[in-house]
Amino acid sequence: MQIERVIGCGLILVGMMFGTAARTQAQSTPLEAVKMFEKVFNGGNNSKAAALGSSDGMAIVDEFGQHLWTGKSAFATWGADYDKDANAKGITDPFVSFGAPLVNSVDIDVAYVVCPAVYTYKLKGVPMRETARMAMVLRKEAGVWRFTSKAWAGTVPRVAGK
Repeated sequence: MQIERVIGCGLILVGMMFGTAARTQAQSTPLEAVKMFEKVFNGGNNSKAAALGSSDGMAIVDEFGQHLWTGKSAFATWGADYDKDANAKGITDPFVSFGAPLVNSVDIDVAYVVCPAVYTYKLKGVPMRETARMAMVLRKEAGVWRFTSKAWAGTVPRVAGK
């Protein structure tokens, strides 16, 4: 019975250490942080996406009103405003994909990354596609890259396939 408790506690400790290492490793470079953001955002996990932001807050620029969100609650407020806008317009099935970075400039603990992006969704059931650029500034905090700003520069959406 005693040995089972020791083994059980040991497995829990190893699992906790591995989980922490995996989260840190997944954001050990600015590009890994960008890929992680893409994954959790597309998975619909806004709380995990928001957790990728700087502890000091962030700034977000996007094409729908109010266009600018700042501070520690920027991502949560942006998400609520996005949902409101999408519901009003009839947008469903949103998905964003980032291409290889056009700019990936790292200066010790600050990074500037610009990626081409494609935003696909359905507008009242019609598949739509919008190409864009996403400019991001990240800062290394306690060994992990976190977003301090993200700016979306989109184009006029088109019916997908046209």
